[in-house]
Amino acid sequence: MKALMYNGIGQLALQDVPDPESDFVVKVLGCGICGTDLKTYHKGHHLFPPPAILGHEFYGLVDKAPRVCGYSVGDMVVVAPYAECGVCDVCQRDAGSLCSHNHYVEDGAFCERVGISLDYIGRGVFPLKEYYDVYTLVDPLACVLNGVEQLNLKPTSRALVVGAGPMGTLFALLFSARGVPVTFFDPAVQRCYSIASWGIETCEPC
Repeated sequence: MKALMYNGIGQLALQDVPDPESDFVVKVLGCGICGTDLKTYHKGHHLFPPPAILGHEFYGLVDKAPRVCGYSVGDMVVVAPYAECGVCDVCQRDAGSLCSHNHYVEDGAFCERVGISLDYIGRGVFPLKEYYDVYTLVDPLACVLNGVEQLNLKPTSRALVVGAGPMGTLFALLFSARGVPVTFFDPAVQRCYSIASWGIETCEPC
């Protein structure tokens, strides 16, 4: 299969690599480009020594599955990049992001197919009903939801979001959807115009 290989800082190449040998395989339909991917490309990352396949915000179709796993070939799924163990003391205190027993997807998704270990299916694979590229935003949105839940919002709360990157935009949209008055600021005027077109108050740079 084809894969976009990270071969070192500033080095990417489209290469032929072996198909995954896992019993559960997902054919990638879409994969987002995370800030971690950009950081790795520009500066390297201790978790992704080259050669490596980057990309972890993805969804796709089940391409291979054992008989008893809850999924069939052709099912559409979104895959979390990692999943907490769910049983340790930290997880039991609803602080799963600090879990030291996380399970990870073994390979990145800047490729045609990704192999998933069977013990990961129940923790990090979730069914989808329709095809939308927006599903590449499931992982960033999960991070935003977690952040908002930590804020202990009150009926009198207001929000100021600085920066109209993907995460800032998701924060603004979520605040707005929950009825929290939100003001948005970004030094790029065009970004402010885009956010304002969704009915969100913006503060343009002077």
